[in-house]
Amino acid sequence: MKSKITILLLLCSLMSFGQSRELLNEISIDVGKELEGSELRGSRYWFYFKKNQENEIKRTNEFRFPEHLNPTIISLLEKYADSLVMDEVYRLSVYHDVYSSKVYAYADTVFSHDGVFVNSNNYLSRPKIGLGQFQDKLHDELRSHQQEVDTFSLSDWRKPIFILVEPFDEKHQVITENKLVKYLDSSLNVPWKKPIYHANPINAIAEIRLRKGFLSIDKLNPVYRYHDFVRFYFALRQQYKNTWVGFVDREIDLPDNPELMVSVIFNPLTLKVENPVIHNSDPEKAMLLIDWIEKLNLSERMFYWRYMAEAKRTYYFTVTP
Repeated sequence: MKSKITILLLLCSLMSFGQSRELLNEISIDVGKELEGSELRGSRYWFYFKKNQENEIKRTNEFRFPEHLNPTIISLLEKYADSLVMDEVYRLSVYHDVYSSKVYAYADTVFSHDGVFVNSNNYLSRPKIGLGQFQDKLHDELRSHQQEVDTFSLSDWRKPIFILVEPFDEKHQVITENKLVKYLDSSLNVPWKKPIYHANPINAIAEIRLRKGFLSIDKLNPVYRYHDFVRFYFALRQQYKNTWVGFVDREIDLPDNPELMVSVIFNPLTLKVENPVIHNSDPEKAMLLIDWIEKLNLSERMFYWRYMAEAKRTYYFTVTP
Protein backbone atom coordinates (compact mmCIF):
# COMPACT_ATOMS: atom_id res chain seq x y z
CA MET A 1 0.00 0.00 0.00
CA LYS A 2 2.82 2.39 0.94
CA SER A 3 4.60 1.73 -2.36
CA LYS A 4 1.41 2.56 -4.30
CA ILE A 5 1.03 5.85 -2.43
CA THR A 6 4.69 6.71 -3.08
CA ILE A 7 4.29 6.03 -6.81
CA LEU A 8 1.09 8.09 -6.91
CA LEU A 9 2.77 11.03 -5.19
CA LEU A 10 5.72 10.80 -7.59
CA LEU A 11 3.40 10.82 -10.61
CA CYS A 12 1.51 13.80 -9.24
CA SER A 13 4.76 15.62 -8.68
CA LEU A 14 5.93 14.95 -12.24
CA MET A 15 2.56 16.04 -13.65
CA SER A 16 2.70 19.24 -11.63
CA PHE A 17 6.24 19.95 -12.85
CA GLY A 18 5.20 19.35 -16.47
CA GLN A 19 2.20 21.66 -16.18
CA SER A 20 4.42 24.33 -14.60
CA ARG A 21 6.95 24.16 -17.45
CA GLU A 22 4.11 24.23 -19.97
CA LEU A 23 2.73 27.37 -18.34
CA LEU A 24 6.13 29.07 -18.31
CA ASN A 25 6.64 28.19 -21.97
CA GLU A 26 3.29 29.76 -22.79
CA ILE A 27 4.30 32.94 -20.95
CA SER A 28 7.62 32.97 -22.79
CA ILE A 29 5.97 32.70 -26.21
CA ASP A 30 3.43 35.42 -25.41
CA VAL A 31 6.10 37.86 -24.19
CA GLY A 32 8.20 37.23 -27.29
CA LYS A 33 5.24 37.90 -29.60
CA GLU A 34 4.19 41.01 -27.67
CA LEU A 35 7.66 42.60 -27.87
CA GLU A 36 8.46 41.52 -31.42
CA GLY A 37 9.19 44.38 -33.80
CA SER A 38 10.43 46.81 -31.14
CA GLU A 39 13.48 48.99 -31.74
CA LEU A 40 15.67 47.43 -29.03
CA ARG A 41 17.84 45.47 -31.47
CA GLY A 42 20.65 43.63 -29.70
CA SER A 43 19.27 44.34 -26.20
CA ARG A 44 19.23 41.70 -23.49
CA TYR A 45 17.64 42.14 -20.08
CA TRP A 46 15.97 40.31 -17.20
CA PHE A 47 12.63 40.83 -15.46
CA TYR A 48 12.23 39.29 -12.00
CA PHE A 49 8.69 39.12 -10.64
CA LYS A 50 6.33 37.41 -8.19
CA LYS A 51 2.63 37.28 -7.35
CA ASN A 52 1.59 38.81 -4.03
CA GLN A 53 -1.34 37.95 -1.74
CA GLU A 54 -3.59 40.33 -3.68
CA ASN A 55 -2.97 38.29 -6.84
CA GLU A 56 -0.94 41.18 -8.32
CA ILE A 57 2.25 40.84 -10.32
CA LYS A 58 5.13 42.82 -8.83
CA ARG A 59 8.55 43.33 -10.37
CA THR A 60 11.37 42.61 -7.92
CA ASN A 61 14.52 43.77 -9.74
CA GLU A 62 15.70 47.33 -10.36
CA PHE A 63 18.56 46.74 -12.78
CA ARG A 64 19.19 46.23 -16.50
CA PHE A 65 15.62 46.73 -17.59
CA PRO A 66 14.01 49.23 -20.04
CA GLU A 67 11.47 51.00 -17.85
CA HIS A 68 9.10 51.86 -20.69
CA LEU A 69 8.33 48.13 -21.14
CA ASN A 70 7.32 47.62 -17.50
CA PRO A 71 3.53 48.26 -17.99
CA THR A 72 3.43 46.05 -21.10
CA ILE A 73 5.05 43.06 -19.43
CA ILE A 74 3.12 43.47 -16.15
CA SER A 75 -0.17 43.59 -18.07
CA LEU A 76 0.69 40.43 -19.99
CA LEU A 77 1.82 38.52 -16.88
CA GLU A 78 -1.36 39.41 -15.01
CA LYS A 79 -3.29 37.20 -17.41
CA TYR A 80 -1.46 34.26 -15.83
CA ALA A 81 -1.69 35.44 -12.21
CA ASP A 82 -4.23 32.77 -11.18
CA SER A 83 -1.85 30.01 -12.32
CA LEU A 84 1.32 31.38 -10.72
CA VAL A 85 2.49 30.39 -7.24
CA MET A 86 2.18 33.11 -4.63
CA ASP A 87 5.54 34.57 -3.46
CA GLU A 88 7.48 32.34 -5.84
CA VAL A 89 10.17 34.41 -7.58
CA TYR A 90 10.21 34.08 -11.36
CA ARG A 91 12.82 35.20 -13.87
CA LEU A 92 12.02 36.35 -17.40
CA SER A 93 14.99 36.71 -19.74
CA VAL A 94 14.46 38.69 -22.95
CA TYR A 95 16.73 39.01 -25.98
CA HIS A 96 16.02 41.27 -28.98
CA ASP A 97 17.88 39.89 -31.97
CA VAL A 98 20.30 42.38 -33.50
CA TYR A 99 19.71 41.21 -37.09
CA SER A 100 15.93 40.72 -37.13
CA SER A 101 12.77 41.86 -35.37
CA LYS A 102 12.54 38.51 -33.54
CA VAL A 103 12.39 38.59 -29.72
CA TYR A 104 13.26 35.56 -27.60
CA ALA A 105 11.84 35.32 -24.07
CA TYR A 106 12.23 32.59 -21.48
CA ALA A 107 10.39 32.42 -18.15
CA ASP A 108 11.51 30.21 -15.29
CA THR A 109 11.52 30.00 -11.51
CA VAL A 110 14.58 31.37 -9.75
CA PHE A 111 16.90 28.68 -8.44
CA SER A 112 17.72 29.26 -4.79
CA HIS A 113 21.28 28.55 -3.64
CA ASP A 114 21.17 30.12 -0.18
CA GLY A 115 24.35 29.51 1.79
CA VAL A 116 26.21 28.24 -1.27
CA PHE A 117 28.67 30.37 -3.23
CA VAL A 118 28.07 29.95 -6.96
CA ASN A 119 30.84 31.12 -9.27
CA SER A 120 29.27 31.88 -12.66
CA ASN A 121 32.44 33.15 -14.33
CA ASN A 122 33.92 31.70 -17.51
CA TYR A 123 37.68 31.33 -17.74
CA LEU A 124 39.60 31.74 -20.97
CA SER A 125 43.06 30.27 -21.13
CA ARG A 126 45.98 32.51 -20.13
CA PRO A 127 49.74 32.01 -19.74
CA LYS A 128 50.41 31.06 -16.12
CA ILE A 129 53.24 33.62 -15.91
CA GLY A 130 50.77 36.43 -16.67
CA LEU A 131 50.24 38.42 -19.86
CA GLY A 132 52.82 41.08 -18.98
CA GLN A 133 55.66 38.61 -18.46
CA PHE A 134 54.52 36.61 -21.47
CA GLN A 135 54.71 39.73 -23.65
CA ASP A 136 58.21 40.52 -22.33
CA LYS A 137 59.37 36.97 -22.92
CA LEU A 138 58.14 37.00 -26.54
CA HIS A 139 59.88 40.26 -27.39
CA ASP A 140 63.08 39.40 -25.49
CA GLU A 141 63.38 36.16 -27.40
CA LEU A 142 62.83 37.93 -30.74
CA ARG A 143 65.44 40.56 -29.82
CA SER A 144 67.94 37.76 -29.25
CA HIS A 145 67.40 36.84 -32.92
CA GLN A 146 67.16 40.44 -34.16
CA GLN A 147 69.42 39.91 -37.15
CA GLU A 148 67.29 37.05 -38.50
CA VAL A 149 63.81 38.49 -37.82
CA ASP A 150 64.75 41.87 -39.32
CA THR A 151 64.83 40.18 -42.73
CA PHE A 152 61.16 39.16 -42.52
CA SER A 153 58.62 40.99 -44.68
CA LEU A 154 55.67 42.98 -43.34
CA SER A 155 53.30 40.18 -44.35
CA ASP A 156 55.39 37.73 -42.28
CA TRP A 157 54.92 39.91 -39.21
CA ARG A 158 51.21 40.43 -39.83
CA LYS A 159 50.44 36.72 -39.87
CA PRO A 160 49.07 35.69 -36.46
CA ILE A 161 50.33 32.85 -34.29
CA PHE A 162 47.54 30.58 -33.03
CA ILE A 163 47.85 28.49 -29.87
CA LEU A 164 45.33 25.75 -29.05
CA VAL A 165 44.77 24.86 -25.39
CA GLU A 166 42.81 21.67 -24.75
CA PRO A 167 41.42 20.90 -21.27
CA PHE A 168 42.70 17.33 -20.98
CA ASP A 169 46.08 17.70 -22.68
CA GLU A 170 49.04 18.68 -20.56
CA LYS A 171 50.77 20.50 -23.40
CA HIS A 172 49.21 23.13 -25.67
CA GLN A 173 50.04 23.27 -29.36
CA VAL A 174 50.94 25.92 -31.91
CA ILE A 175 48.54 25.48 -34.84
CA THR A 176 49.95 27.94 -37.32
CA GLU A 177 52.63 28.24 -39.95
CA ASN A 178 54.58 31.38 -39.10
CA LYS A 179 58.26 32.19 -39.61
CA LEU A 180 58.47 33.78 -36.16
CA VAL A 181 57.57 30.53 -34.37
CA LYS A 182 61.05 29.14 -35.04
CA TYR A 183 62.55 31.86 -32.82
CA LEU A 184 59.99 31.63 -29.99
CA ASP A 185 60.62 28.12 -28.76
CA SER A 186 60.93 29.10 -25.09
CA SER A 187 58.12 31.70 -25.04
CA LEU A 188 55.51 29.58 -26.76
CA ASN A 189 56.18 26.65 -24.44
CA VAL A 190 55.27 28.37 -21.16
CA PRO A 191 52.39 26.61 -19.33
CA TRP A 192 48.83 27.83 -19.91
CA LYS A 193 45.81 27.73 -17.62
CA LYS A 194 42.96 25.43 -18.63
CA PRO A 195 39.78 27.06 -20.01
CA ILE A 196 36.35 26.59 -18.41
CA TYR A 197 33.02 27.54 -20.00
CA HIS A 198 29.77 27.31 -18.00
CA ALA A 199 31.60 25.01 -15.58
CA ASN A 200 32.57 22.67 -18.43
CA PRO A 201 36.05 21.92 -19.78
CA ILE A 202 36.44 23.31 -23.29
CA ASN A 203 39.05 24.24 -25.89
CA ALA A 204 40.47 27.74 -26.19
CA ILE A 205 42.51 29.48 -28.86
CA ALA A 206 44.93 32.36 -28.41
CA GLU A 207 45.67 34.61 -31.40
CA ILE A 208 49.03 36.36 -31.01
CA ARG A 209 49.95 39.29 -33.26
CA LEU A 210 53.46 40.70 -32.97
CA ARG A 211 54.78 43.96 -34.42
CA LYS A 212 58.34 44.48 -35.52
CA GLY A 213 58.38 48.08 -34.23
CA PHE A 214 57.75 46.94 -30.67
CA LEU A 215 61.20 45.35 -30.47
CA SER A 216 62.66 48.86 -30.21
CA ILE A 217 60.10 50.27 -27.71
CA ASP A 218 61.06 50.46 -24.05
CA LYS A 219 59.04 48.16 -21.79
CA LEU A 220 58.14 51.14 -19.55
CA ASN A 221 56.50 52.93 -22.46
CA PRO A 222 52.69 52.84 -22.00
CA VAL A 223 52.28 52.12 -25.72
CA TYR A 224 54.20 48.87 -25.25
CA ARG A 225 52.39 47.74 -22.11
CA TYR A 226 48.85 48.45 -23.33
CA HIS A 227 49.37 46.99 -26.78
CA ASP A 228 46.61 44.46 -27.50
CA PHE A 229 48.96 41.75 -28.77
CA VAL A 230 46.83 38.69 -27.99
CA ARG A 231 43.15 37.78 -28.27
CA PHE A 232 41.46 34.78 -26.72
CA TYR A 233 38.50 32.71 -27.95
CA PHE A 234 36.67 29.63 -26.78
CA ALA A 235 36.62 26.84 -29.38
CA LEU A 236 34.45 23.81 -30.06
CA ARG A 237 35.85 20.41 -29.16
CA GLN A 238 35.01 19.12 -32.65
CA GLN A 239 36.84 20.18 -35.81
CA TYR A 240 35.10 21.27 -39.00
CA LYS A 241 36.87 19.84 -42.05
CA ASN A 242 40.14 19.61 -40.07
CA THR A 243 39.76 23.25 -39.01
CA TRP A 244 39.16 24.53 -35.48
CA VAL A 245 36.02 26.60 -34.90
CA GLY A 246 36.14 29.42 -32.38
CA PHE A 247 33.14 31.23 -30.92
CA VAL A 248 32.32 34.42 -29.02
CA ASP A 249 29.14 35.89 -27.55
CA ARG A 250 29.85 39.48 -28.55
CA GLU A 251 30.52 40.82 -32.03
CA ILE A 252 33.16 43.18 -30.62
CA ASP A 253 35.29 40.16 -29.58
CA LEU A 254 35.48 38.67 -33.08
CA PRO A 255 38.84 38.21 -34.83
CA ASP A 256 39.76 40.24 -37.89
CA ASN A 257 38.52 38.84 -41.20
CA PRO A 258 38.07 35.11 -40.53
CA GLU A 259 37.62 32.98 -43.64
CA LEU A 260 34.16 31.80 -42.53
CA MET A 261 31.93 33.46 -39.94
CA VAL A 262 28.29 32.75 -39.09
CA SER A 263 26.04 33.36 -36.11
CA VAL A 264 23.03 31.54 -34.65
CA ILE A 265 20.67 31.88 -31.70
CA PHE A 266 20.11 28.97 -29.33
CA ASN A 267 16.46 29.01 -28.30
CA PRO A 268 15.98 27.57 -24.76
CA LEU A 269 12.32 26.85 -25.59
CA THR A 270 13.09 24.54 -28.51
CA LEU A 271 16.66 23.59 -27.44
CA LYS A 272 17.77 24.19 -31.02
CA VAL A 273 19.86 26.75 -32.90
CA GLU A 274 17.78 29.14 -34.99
CA ASN A 275 17.89 32.29 -37.09
CA PRO A 276 21.33 31.80 -38.72
CA VAL A 277 23.15 34.77 -40.26
CA ILE A 278 26.11 34.70 -42.66
CA HIS A 279 28.78 37.34 -42.02
CA ASN A 280 31.15 38.41 -44.82
CA SER A 281 31.60 34.84 -46.05
CA ASP A 282 30.98 32.81 -49.16
CA PRO A 283 27.25 31.92 -48.83
CA GLU A 284 27.61 28.34 -50.03
CA LYS A 285 30.54 27.57 -47.73
CA ALA A 286 28.88 29.38 -44.82
CA MET A 287 25.68 27.35 -45.18
CA LEU A 288 27.73 24.15 -44.92
CA LEU A 289 29.20 25.41 -41.65
CA ILE A 290 25.72 26.31 -40.35
CA ASP A 291 24.41 22.83 -41.25
CA TRP A 292 27.38 21.29 -39.44
CA ILE A 293 26.73 23.36 -36.29
CA GLU A 294 23.04 22.42 -36.32
CA LYS A 295 23.85 18.71 -36.63
CA LEU A 296 26.21 18.86 -33.64
CA ASN A 297 23.15 19.11 -31.37
CA LEU A 298 25.17 21.14 -28.89
CA SER A 299 24.08 20.87 -25.28
CA GLU A 300 22.18 23.78 -23.74
CA ARG A 301 25.08 24.10 -21.29
CA MET A 302 27.14 25.34 -24.22
CA PHE A 303 24.95 28.46 -24.32
CA TYR A 304 24.01 29.32 -20.73
CA TRP A 305 24.26 28.28 -17.10
CA ARG A 306 21.92 25.48 -16.11
CA TYR A 307 19.70 27.60 -13.86
CA MET A 308 19.90 30.81 -15.92
CA ALA A 309 18.52 29.86 -19.34
CA GLU A 310 18.45 32.64 -21.90
CA ALA A 311 18.67 33.21 -25.63
CA LYS A 312 21.55 35.08 -27.23
CA ARG A 313 23.39 35.21 -30.52
CA THR A 314 26.66 33.29 -30.72
CA TYR A 315 29.25 33.91 -33.43
CA TYR A 316 31.24 31.01 -34.91
CA PHE A 317 34.30 31.37 -37.13
CA THR A 318 36.97 29.13 -38.60
CA VAL A 319 40.55 29.51 -37.41
CA THR A 320 42.81 29.20 -40.44
CA PRO A 321 46.50 28.62 -39.59
